[in-house]
Amino acid sequence: MQQDITAWAWSPNGKQIAFLSRDEITQEEDVRLYEKRDDIVFGPNWKFARLRYLDVELDVVRTLVEKAAHVADFAWNQDFSRIVSITHESKVTDSAGYKGSKFEQADLSIGQCQGLADFPELTADLIWEVSNIYFRAGAIPEHSSTSWMTYILRSDQGQWSKHAYGEDNCAVQICHSDFQSIIT
Repeated sequence: MQQDITAWAWSPNGKQIAFLSRDEITQEEDVRLYEKRDDIVFGPNWKFARLRYLDVELDVVRTLVEKAAHVADFAWNQDFSRIVSITHESKVTDSAGYKGSKFEQADLSIGQCQGLADFPELTADLIWEVSNIYFRAGAIPEHSSTSWMTYILRSDQGQWSKHAYGEDNCAVQICHSDFQSIIT
């Protein structure tokens, strides 16, 4: 792969690495960029970040999310059989503010993704614990907000709900430890 890896994480068992990278450019695109005959602009040739994983034992890379959308974040489940990802319609950071975020669940045993839930705003700090997926987003999901709240998305039901913070104080970050998720 020639494209940069923008995010990566080992599976809990240490046998796979999930990562985000853009699609490879064609030879023609490479020549145009090298000769500076072509500006890099947003449009039909925009290279989205894809969710991929490397099976370390087999030395095989597979792409899990290939649709015309930008994968912004991902998290493994604890038994390393599934990965949840967040996609946006565009790579432009504020596109999620207009079109929302889509949660997708990839089952590695069959190599397929399915939609899990939609969220009307930008999201951050994805953590998966048992059947709960935690994330941060604005306290008022339908509007841009300066107060961040934590939410829970039930992976078995595809429904999200408010969890903590956001009313009188702001959730700054969700971190994962060996014992529990820590919300600060």
